Amino acid sequence: MVREAEHAESKQDFIHKFGIAQKEVNEVVYWLELLKATNYLNEKEYESY
Repeated sequence: MVREAEHAESKQDFIHKFGIAQKEVNEVVYWLELLKATNYLNEKEYESY
């Protein structure tokens, strides 16, 4: 999504696409935290992300 934002058609388009990228990152962090909390990932694996 960040790469897509780099090729935005306008400043508003860039802001919108970058906002979507931020939401996607938040989703990934959620899943990584959940995997760590359920011991699917150990501390070392979690920290490597």
